[in-house]
Amino acid sequence: MAYIDPDNPNRSLVAEIVRVYEDAAQKLRDLVLNPPGKTASAQMYNQASAASRLAQVQAEIDRLKKQVSPWTSKALQTAVEKGLKVAKEQLSKIDVVPTPSSAVPPGPPISGSASIERSAFNLVPRRAIEILARDTVGDLFKAADSMQRQAAIALRHMAATGVSRQEVNRILAGAMIEGKPAVAVRQLRTALEKVHGKKITITDKNGDPMEFDSGYYARMVAGTKMRAATVTARHAGLADAGIDLVKIIGRMSKNPCTRLLGHIFSLSGESKKYPAFSTVSLGQMPYRLFHPNCSKSTAPYVESLAKLHEARLAREGRGEGAAEAA
Repeated sequence: MAYIDPDNPNRSLVAEIVRVYEDAAQKLRDLVLNPPGKTASAQMYNQASAASRLAQVQAEIDRLKKQVSPWTSKALQTAVEKGLKVAKEQLSKIDVVPTPSSAVPPGPPISGSASIERSAFNLVPRRAIEILARDTVGDLFKAADSMQRQAAIALRHMAATGVSRQEVNRILAGAMIEGKPAVAVRQLRTALEKVHGKKITITDKNGDPMEFDSGYYARMVAGTKMRAATVTARHAGLADAGIDLVKIIGRMSKNPCTRLLGHIFSLSGESKKYPAFSTVSLGQMPYRLFHPNCSKSTAPYVESLAKLHEARLAREGRGEGAAEAA
């Protein structure tokens, strides 16, 4: 039976934010790479035209940012709802009936801002979703700021160098422009290539720059944060039904987290036999779960039921070691 990822993010919502960023990146590219005018003299970039285009860049970034918070609210709301639903489905498979408190009451949508005044879900830790909302908005704003910064750098270099549309294309093709300082042209080429390729630069936790395609970065942030919200809600639903242990499930991959498949963890961290789930979800162990694009998930684990299942497999000759014995 094919593995079905219980935390797989809503594809249409992920695609929605990707389109927003790709559209903004295309508009900035058009602003930077298509100077007005037909003749070389008319296309010369002076300070006035650069300032005008910088204002257009700012307006586009402002428009982009205004869409981030509402999207985050909708995306996390959807992810939390899914998590609680999947928790009930997982519990039904092991014949555990959720308590009446597991019902999800109606309420306002989750806010995409740094603070959520009231959670609509009585089971889900409000603080955890607040942090996810703030981090999601922050990460997407980083991309917007990078897009603005790189477009501004390119426009300022073009203003200082004074190039035409034809010369912009030649520079992107790798040519040097006669009569222009070589150093200035090389700097301009670097700036133009990022805008032309719709690339953004993000600084990681160690202070090192990382370059991403703008659409890919938006997809990575959306998928990772929505998955985290689903896991948080799903685990809250399991805990509410008295389930503390979960087993790592998922697909085999080249990532180190594959070594965690089949391992058991405690959601509360109070188990004397199994390590706390936070040690892998927060990266405190050598192998971390739920990194960007992670395919691993969890399923409720009940020791007594697991032992009965293993005993049945052994009787049927399908337990561990059966293949070797054969």
